[in-house]
Amino acid sequence: MIAVEYRLAPEHVYPAALDDALASVLWIEANASALGVDAGRIALGGDSAGAMLAAILTQILKEKGGIRIAAQLLMFPNTQIGGDTSSLNEFAVGYFLERRAIEYFHSLYLPPEADRNSPRVSPLRGKDFSGLPPAYVMLAGYDPLHDEGLAYAEKLRAAGVKVTIADYADMVHCFIYLQTVLPQAHDAVARAAKSVREYLDAA
Repeated sequence: MIAVEYRLAPEHVYPAALDDALASVLWIEANASALGVDAGRIALGGDSAGAMLAAILTQILKEKGGIRIAAQLLMFPNTQIGGDTSSLNEFAVGYFLERRAIEYFHSLYLPPEADRNSPRVSPLRGKDFSGLPPAYVMLAGYDPLHDEGLAYAEKLRAAGVKVTIADYADMVHCFIYLQTVLPQAHDAVARAAKSVREYLDAA
């Protein structure tokens, strides 16, 4: 596993994080042998903003060609910046991640001139989802980002992509980091790892 320490807002606004993530994947693929990595079995993943970057990267890399991503792990992904969904409204306040915090993060990440509907900003706006790698999409029922994550998973599935949706109805955004108090968190991570392993084994 390789964790990318990409540049963060507000010091580094879009597209700095995306540029760093893309450069990292290209470097890993180019140096796979030295790293002991099977270049044909690379998975991309993340949670929240990291899942957003992973989703965007799979689209970019498919368009570029050359690197074949074998799987994607998208946990609680933010797929539409500036969207307006039922979950975003219903769980706007009091459910760990709040709408005003999401909007604040977006204001730090995006410069004013950025197009929020560009697929490079909001992966839900991608034009062609066919041929993207198998995806494990983890969602939480009390997450303001729930509906846009589900919409992304459904778009992938409609395009013929193999998708596993793990929707934890009673959980909040990024509950996987609460393993010391939530047994479900440990189980969720184990199930995600197992599914991604199966995707990689089939690659």
